[in-house]
Amino acid sequence: MDSFLNISRGGNTSIQWGQYNVLGESDHHLLQAHGSVLPVLLIEAISSEVSPFQSISVNIVKEGWAWLVCGRRLFVWKYVQTKKSRIESFELQLPGSDLLHKADLVCLVSYKSTHVPGIVAVSPEGTIRYWPSIAHDGHFIETVAGDLQGQECFSLTDIEPLGYILGTTTSSLSHIYITSSSIVCRTLKIPQGVLAGFGQRVTSFIFGALPSSNSNENKPLTKIIREKSSSDEAVIFVLAGTYLQKWSLVDFQTEKLICEYDLEKAITDSYLSTVWNPGKTHPNQLKMWFIDMELQENLILILVAALNQDVSHKLYYAIAVIDVMNISSNQENLKITKFSVLRSHTPNYSSNNEANLLSLKMITNVESSDVIYIYDKTRIFCCQYNNDVIDLISFTNRESQILGAGVFEGNPLLFTSRDNLVAVKPKDNINQLIETYKATPSIIKAPKMSGNPIENLRSAFRMYRRKETRECSAYIAAFLANFDKPSAESGSDEFILKLSQELCDESPSTDPRWLDNLNLRANREAMSALILKQLEEKLDVHRQFLDFLKVVRIWSQLSLVNYNGCVSPTKLILCEHEEKIVMAIAIKNLHQELDDIFEPAIDRLIDLRREESEESHLSANDRFYRQVTKIHEILPVLIQFEEEELLACMNSPKDGLKLVLTISDIVINVFHEVRRFKASNPELYDNLAAKNIEYVPLTATVGPNGIRTSLLKQLDVLIKNSTRTDAVLAGQDDETQLKGIIYQKIVDISDIILEGYVNHLKTIDETSERFKLINKSFDADRTQCIKPLLQAKQYERACSLAEKYHDFETLVRSCEELDNKTKLNRYVEEFKEKGFSEFLFKWYMKEGKQGKMLTTRSQDLSNFLKDHDDINWLHYIGMDKFNDAANSLQILAAKTDDNINKKKTLLSLSKLCLLTNGDQDQDQIEDINKQLEEILVETELSEQTDEDNFDE
Repeated sequence: MDSFLNISRGGNTSIQWGQYNVLGESDHHLLQAHGSVLPVLLIEAISSEVSPFQSISVNIVKEGWAWLVCGRRLFVWKYVQTKKSRIESFELQLPGSDLLHKADLVCLVSYKSTHVPGIVAVSPEGTIRYWPSIAHDGHFIETVAGDLQGQECFSLTDIEPLGYILGTTTSSLSHIYITSSSIVCRTLKIPQGVLAGFGQRVTSFIFGALPSSNSNENKPLTKIIREKSSSDEAVIFVLAGTYLQKWSLVDFQTEKLICEYDLEKAITDSYLSTVWNPGKTHPNQLKMWFIDMELQENLILILVAALNQDVSHKLYYAIAVIDVMNISSNQENLKITKFSVLRSHTPNYSSNNEANLLSLKMITNVESSDVIYIYDKTRIFCCQYNNDVIDLISFTNRESQILGAGVFEGNPLLFTSRDNLVAVKPKDNINQLIETYKATPSIIKAPKMSGNPIENLRSAFRMYRRKETRECSAYIAAFLANFDKPSAESGSDEFILKLSQELCDESPSTDPRWLDNLNLRANREAMSALILKQLEEKLDVHRQFLDFLKVVRIWSQLSLVNYNGCVSPTKLILCEHEEKIVMAIAIKNLHQELDDIFEPAIDRLIDLRREESEESHLSANDRFYRQVTKIHEILPVLIQFEEEELLACMNSPKDGLKLVLTISDIVINVFHEVRRFKASNPELYDNLAAKNIEYVPLTATVGPNGIRTSLLKQLDVLIKNSTRTDAVLAGQDDETQLKGIIYQKIVDISDIILEGYVNHLKTIDETSERFKLINKSFDADRTQCIKPLLQAKQYERACSLAEKYHDFETLVRSCEELDNKTKLNRYVEEFKEKGFSEFLFKWYMKEGKQGKMLTTRSQDLSNFLKDHDDINWLHYIGMDKFNDAANSLQILAAKTDDNINKKKTLLSLSKLCLLTNGDQDQDQIEDINKQLEEILVETELSEQTDEDNFDE
C-alpha cells in the first residue's frame, strides 16, 4: 500500500485540523472524533474489559441510535444530539446465557417514530425479551423460540412493520413479531412442492426445524439482509454456506421462498478466470469462504476469500456483485455482474490465523456509490468495489480495536475501544477530485508546467499514482488547455496513445542492467523471473493509466486516432496495448519451458530489427520483452524457424511433427490467454466499438507481421503435416489419439482466425464495398479452415466451427454424409433467421437432389419454390394443396408450346389436381378441356397432313 494511517498515541493528544478534532490522517482520509463524550456508565463498562474485548459488540444505525452489549448489560443511546443536550444512555439487563451475547441479536423497535423506542433482544440460546420502552428496564415480556433443538442464535434482522427474522448459526430461520401482549415466534419453512416448483434452482436446504433425513446438510449462516422497498412486503436475502436465498413475507403468517442459487461454481469460475489459470488449476484445489454480504442500492455485494495452497499461501479477497433484478424465480442461473479481486491486500493464510482473516465486515451506502469500506478489529480498507483497495487505515495500538460500525451522513462511523465514536471522512471524494480537475492552472498552485502536452500528461499520471491530487489536477488542466476538448480532431488522442505506448515499451527503471555503462551478469533463471515481473508490473501500470483517464474524465471524451494507417477508436487501441502486454506475459511463461525454440527466434528477430546498439550490453531477451507493442513480430519468425527446421528433419517425421505441434501450442496458448483476459475484464470493452468505424483487431491484422497472416500460415503447416501421423505411428493404437490432437489444434487455430474476422466485420458498415471485400475473404478463409476437417471425416469438429461461424455448406454436407436428418432439422430451426432453409434448398437444386428436397414439409420450401414452377407443383401435391398444384401446372403448360405431348400431360395433371381437390372450379376445368380439345384437333390435323404427304 502507498499509505497507512497508524494510530498509536501515548497520551490524549490529537491533531488539530481546522475546527475538527482529528485523531489521525492518511493521504485520503481523516479519523475524526464524533459527538460528545459518552456517559460515564458506558465508559466504565468498556474500561472494565481488556483486549481482545470479546464480550463487547456494538451496532450503529444511520438514524442516530447505537447500542452496546457488554456481558449481560445492554446500553442504548442516541449519538446524534443537539448542541445543548447531553448524551443520555439507557441500560437494560439481557436474559441469562452461558454464551456471549452480541449486538447482532438486538433490534430497536419503533425507533424511527418515537422519542424513546422499545427494544427486542434474543439470547444465543433463543430467549426472546421485549421492552416496550428502553427507559424501563423492569417492564418487559419474554418467550423462548421453539424448534431450535439446541441451535445457537446468530442474528436478528429488522423487517418492520412485519417484525424480525431470527437466524441460527446453522441457518434455521424464525419470524418474530410482537402483539399487544405477547411475542410470537414461528419457524419459516419451505412450502410443500417447492422442490418441484423451482426445478433446478431450488435444492434441499435447512431452514426451520431440523429434519431427520441425513441427505440435508446444515449450512453456516453468513448474513441476512433486507431489500429496501416502498411496499409493506418484506423481502430478505439469506447467505448460508455457498447458497443465496430470496424470501418474501407479505404478512405475519405468509412467507414464500422465491428462489435459491448455489454460488459455489460461479465464484470458483470467477476466481479461476481472474487469479488462477483455469487450464492448470482444478476447482477442487481452491478453498473458499463466504465472509459477508451487504446491499448497495440495487446490488448485492458478497465478500469472499479463496486460497490455493498448491500455488501459495496467499489469501485472495474479492467482492462479487450481483444485480438484485437478476434474482428471481425466472432466472435459471445467477450471473455475477462484477468480480473484483483485492490484489493490494493478499495476506498469508495459516490455520492459526484463519478466524482473524475471515472476520472482515463491509460498510456500504456511503456518499460515493462505487466505494465501500471493509474492516476488521484493527483496520479499515477503503475500496472501489469494481477496482481495488484505495486506502488502508491501520490501528497499531492493540488497546484500540473496532467493536462495531455503521454509516452516518454518508460516512463510515466506527466505535473503537479507545476513542469510542470515530467518523471516517474522505479528504477529497471522487466528485470533488473531478471538480478540481476542471480548475485552471492559474487557480491551482502547482509546479511549473511544461509546454509539451505529453510531458504534462505524463506528470499528471505520475502525480495520480502518488495520490498527489492537487499536483495531478494542475498538470491535467495544463494538458487540456492545449485542446478545445479531447478528440481526434484536436489531437489529444494521439498524445494519450503515445503515452500508452511509452508505458508498454519503457525500460524497467528499477533494473540496474538498463543503466548506462553497466554490464551486469546475473543468474539466467533470476533474470527470466525478473523480466516476467517487469511485464506484470507493466500490465498493472497500464491498468492504472486507464483508471486515471476515467477518473479525470478524459476516457469518456476519447474519440478516434490514426493508428497503423487506419482511423480507429482510441479506446480499442488502448485496450489492444493491454492485450499485447498479456501476450508478452504468455510468451514469457512459455519461453521458460521452450528455451530451445524461443532463444534462436528472439535472436533472429532482434537482428532483423537492426536497431541501434545503445543497448548492446543487454541480452536479446531484455530488448525483445521491453518493446511490448512489437511483441507480435515474434510469430512470423517462429513460423520461419519451424519451416527451416522441418526441411532439416525431413528424414525424421516424428521430430518434425513434434515441432509443428509445439509451435501450434504456442500460438493457441498465447491467444487463449488474450481471450481469457478480455473475458475477465468485460468492463474494458463494453460499448467501445464506434458504429461503422472500422477497427482491425489484433488477430485480424495482415501483412508481413500481421497476426492473421501468421495464423493462416501456421494452419497450412499444421494441415500439411497432419499426414505425418501415418509415418510416425502407422498401425499403432496411439495413431487415432494423435490425429485427434492434431485436428483439435486445427480447430483451435481456426477459431482464433475466424473470431478475428467476425470482430473486424462487426465494425464495418454492412452496405459498404469494404464489408463485401472482407466478407468475401472471410468466406474463403473459413473454407480453408473447415474443409480439411470435413475431408478427414472429423464431422464433430468441423460442425463446431461451422455452427459458430455459419458455414452452412459444411453443416449440410456433414448431415448428408452422416444421413442425420434430426441434426439437419435442428439447423433449420436454429438458423431460421440466417437463411439456412433457402441455402439448403439451393444446395439440393445444385446437387440434383430435388427429390430429397421435396420430402421437406415446410412453409420455407413453399416460399422458395414460388419461382420454380417446374417442380413446385410436386411440393404442392405433397402438401395437399391441389389448387396451387393445378395453377402451377397450367403456368408450365402455357410456357410449353413447342412440345404438344408435354403440354397435354401438364394440362391433364392440372385437371386431375382440380378434380382431386373436390372443390372444383368449373370454369377452370372447362378452360383446360377446351385447351385439350384444341391439342387433340391440332394433333389430328398434324397426323392427317403427315398421311397426305406420305401418300403423295
